[in-house]
Amino acid sequence: MTRHVWFVLAAALIGCAPSVSLAVEGSTVAGPIGGTDIRSAQLPPPGLYGGAVFLYAEAHQYIDGFGNVVLPDLDLTRKRVGPFLFWVPDVQILGGSIAFAGIVPAGTECGRIVAATPKRCISGVGDPYVEAAWSRYFGTPRKSRFGDAFPIAEGLTIALAFGMVVPSGKYDVIDATESEPGAADVRP
Repeated sequence: MTRHVWFVLAAALIGCAPSVSLAVEGSTVAGPIGGTDIRSAQLPPPGLYGGAVFLYAEAHQYIDGFGNVVLPDLDLTRKRVGPFLFWVPDVQILGGSIAFAGIVPAGTECGRIVAATPKRCISGVGDPYVEAAWSRYFGTPRKSRFGDAFPIAEGLTIALAFGMVVPSGKYDVIDATESEPGAADVRP
C-alpha cells in the first residue's frame, strides 16, 4: 500500500476511536439528525430555498407506559418559529451535489412540572442549527404514469452530512434551578 493509503487509514482509525466527551441531550429545532426518510438523501435542484417552521406543543399530564398518570399537575406549553435557509449551489463534487442549511429557533416556553412550583415563562432566540451535506444519486429516473408528475427516482442515493447546534448567548447553570427569573440564588 502507498503511504497515502496508510495515512488515510490511520486518520480514520484515530477519528473513529471511542473517547470520553461531555454532552447534553435536549430539544433542538432540527432532527432527528440524519432524517427518517431515505428520500431525504436526495437534494433539490440548485437554488436558494427559504421558509419557516412553526411549532406549537402542550402537555397537561405525564403518563407512564402502563397508563398511570405520573405528573397530574404538569402544565407545559411551547410555541416556536424557525426561519430557515437552504442553499444548493450549482457545483458537483465527486459526482454529487452539495448543500448548506441553517435555522434559528425563537419562541416562548411556559409551564411547571408540579403544583408546588409557580408557572414560569421564558422567551428568546435559541441556538442556531447549521448543516453541510453531500448527496449522490446512483440510479435511473423512471417516468411516472401520470403525465404532469415528476419522474420517480429508482436506485441508490447516498448522503453524507454534518450538522451542528451552535451554542450562542450566555449560559447560566443556576437558571435551571430557579423557580422564577431573577429569584434568589439558592445553593446547597
